[in-house]
Amino acid sequence: MLAGENEGYVIHVHRDAEITGGYYVFLVDQLEDPSDGGDHWVRDQEELATLFRLSEWAIEWSGRRCTGSRA
Repeated sequence: MLAGENEGYVIHVHRDAEITGGYYVFLVDQLEDPSDGGDHWVRDQEELATLFRLSEWAIEWSGRRCTGSRA
């Protein structure tokens, strides 16, 4: 993230269609060896947009994907 809440963190949005029907938003301080992070869960795309707006995130999106089991 370039700016906003959690500046410098990496973000991954996961569509959890099979279990909750919502979205998980995972945050970590670094991909290779994370030592801090957290997550948010939202019910739908409208709540996802609200989360992004309220957090004031400026995000530089990349083509990289998480390699964890939930990616």
